[in-house]
Amino acid sequence: GPGHLAMMCAQAGAEHVIAVDGSAAIAEVARQAVDANGLSDKVTVLHADVESSSFQLVKKADVLVSNFAGPGLLGGGMLRALARARRDLLKPDGLVLPSRVELFVSGIEDREALAAAKAAWDVPVAGLSLAPAMMQVVRHPRVETLRRASQVATSTCSMLQLHTATLGVRTAALGFPSLPFSLTATRDERLFGLALHFDLGFGCPSGSQSRPDEEAISSSSGGDNQEEVAVFTSDPRAPPTHYQQLVLSFPRAVRIAKGDVLEGMMNLQPSGTRGSDLEISVELTFQGTTATTSYILVHGASKQTLL
Repeated sequence: GPGHLAMMCAQAGAEHVIAVDGSAAIAEVARQAVDANGLSDKVTVLHADVESSSFQLVKKADVLVSNFAGPGLLGGGMLRALARARRDLLKPDGLVLPSRVELFVSGIEDREALAAAKAAWDVPVAGLSLAPAMMQVVRHPRVETLRRASQVATSTCSMLQLHTATLGVRTAALGFPSLPFSLTATRDERLFGLALHFDLGFGCPSGSQSRPDEEAISSSSGGDNQEEVAVFTSDPRAPPTHYQQLVLSFPRAVRIAKGDVLEGMMNLQPSGTRGSDLEISVELTFQGTTATTSYILVHGASKQTLL
């Protein structure tokens, strides 16, 4: 990025900060920002691929700070880069921040988005109607901030918890299959889809940390020995952030009554040549009927497949 986290670390007292970005243009922006803020003696900006085996530090780092969380946690492919940097660039007793990430799913109503899309596509273009395209548009996975906290119409379910100090490269690369979830309706409503959001926990060491090698598969329930001092959330009921939420719309709305339970299974798998795209499949069971929908989230585009 443009160097914001690196400069904050320098201001917080780091002896020296090495900031790495894979884009030459962004790295140059970061250098200029560092210089403009008078921190050139504290921050070194490098244009490099942190996942390349040829990239090494002269001295391993004490602390690794990364803005790794993307849409649905895995979107953007940064989780794998974080795992590789933790394995190869950090001291054995080094600290990773954020230290914990927890992925949640909530059921939502989405009337306003549907109405806005319908209004937009109902407008003729050069006298021609494009209204049939509307339904495909609104069903695409969307990265956005929900308009109202009251859109959440079910309980919220934690599907996955990871501790970054024990995150294996293989785990980050393969993704997370078969994540079960259960949602209970909190009111009578029409359920339009699911919203994925996450918490990022920041911990400080309270003892030695055990770290697996690259072959280890990190546990969703295992933890590193840290005391959490702060939590950042992208929950739609919290103040909005740039992370927003990942919205997965159903092909058809589901009418639910307060107390109804929806059971599901979700698969999250990185895809694309760099693992920056995200394939998602959702199997949802309600009142004895099971339906499966798959989504692909691509940088700048997305699509949905109905099975």
